Amino acid sequence: MAKSGAAAQLRVTAFLRRGAWELRQGQCGGAAVALLLLLGLGVLSLGLWVSHPSEIGALTSKLSSNLRTKSHASGGANALRWGTGNDVVMLKGQRLQRFLPLQYPNGAANKFQCDLPSLRYQCHLDGDEGCKAYPQLFPSAALFDNWRPESTAQVPHAIFDSICHFNVSDLNEFRLAQVFREMDVPFVAYGIPELTAATERWTDEYLTQQLSPKALYKVHVAKDSHFMYYLKSKQLAGERDTYESRWMTYPQFVKAINDVKPLEKDGKPHEYYYLMLKKGDFFKQAAFMYDELQFLNPTLTEHDPRFGDLFIRDTALARERGMRCRLGMEGIIAEGHIDGGLNHISMIRGTKRYVISPPSACKCQGLMTKGQSARHTSFNWSDTSALPEEVRNCPAAEVALTAGDVLYLPSYWYHHIVSLDTSIQCNLRSGFSNRDDTKQFLADCGFGSPKS
Repeated sequence: MAKSGAAAQLRVTAFLRRGAWELRQGQCGGAAVALLLLLGLGVLSLGLWVSHPSEIGALTSKLSSNLRTKSHASGGANALRWGTGNDVVMLKGQRLQRFLPLQYPNGAANKFQCDLPSLRYQCHLDGDEGCKAYPQLFPSAALFDNWRPESTAQVPHAIFDSICHFNVSDLNEFRLAQVFREMDVPFVAYGIPELTAATERWTDEYLTQQLSPKALYKVHVAKDSHFMYYLKSKQLAGERDTYESRWMTYPQFVKAINDVKPLEKDGKPHEYYYLMLKKGDFFKQAAFMYDELQFLNPTLTEHDPRFGDLFIRDTALARERGMRCRLGMEGIIAEGHIDGGLNHISMIRGTKRYVISPPSACKCQGLMTKGQSARHTSFNWSDTSALPEEVRNCPAAEVALTAGDVLYLPSYWYHHIVSLDTSIQCNLRSGFSNRDDTKQFLADCGFGSPKS
């Protein structure tokens, strides 16, 4: 009975919050009408009964005290149960600092706002629609026709960004970010002090000094902008390396990028360069990155007192894998693919465009199940006119991730990445999602049972 009562309370609260949002938007839906009726009854009741001022003051004092004492997260705090017993702080349903558009480029109206009414208590995946609630999805062709992957300099007036952004330095928005992560849906976090500081500090001069002007790093080099991941140990007969690797110092890497800019401006062929820092590098020259990005530091033995386990779910697994940082040039396209881990992707410099889809959409993404590039798309999304109709309609959303942002991607969410300018991005995977519906979707797409 207690569980059913709590569920009913959640539904009523979500309905009332939805009504408040409709009124703020100037809409008059069913939730707004119900809220107005309740307010009217409240006004009538007020004439019959008024609390003593001292009682109201005591209640206000208690609520304020609750908010103050819960200004820090704890690793054990669950996003859906903030506090214990009767001592629970409820989300306010207030307007966020960054909100979703009312309409998208294809004329579709926004269906959701970034609050609990946008989500159900448990977000179910659906084979045709993806997540039935948030995020709002659109035909992939609409996204790529509106903004071609190669057109990095020609930014459209509007894009299909239906991903919620939360300022995690704000207590209310931090709680929402925790709820969204528990629901296994993507979101963007910002307002992280050390990340904001790194966006200003990590200049080429600073990185040259920190990474050492003489230390060598592996740089991937491709003849065109399409970087297709490959694993040499998985190569099948006839498969070839999709790019080559060279060893460069950081100054040599910067010079190589600058040297091709005149060729790029004139529309002439040129090489593309992509430097990656892996686990071993962070215990050598790149150790400063762990120090300066504490919220993604997997070597810490305890959760960050500010963010709890929001960014590092499984500390042991995160420590085993380590952080990865990618430094690349404008125009690089990392072909769409799926990964197993719960992924937090932070931008330190530049902007990257992420086109994402839920695991339920894997059937229409052309994911290869064997060979050196397994888990990656076989389709050329730069020319959607050549794709079958069911592929063009494959559901997706997108976000332009800028310096200071962190994108959370749940396990096995597809992501197709375009570097819109010279960029630095660091990510950390920690933990795995173990949803039965996701396992079934992947099995239907030829991947068997995902790693638990």
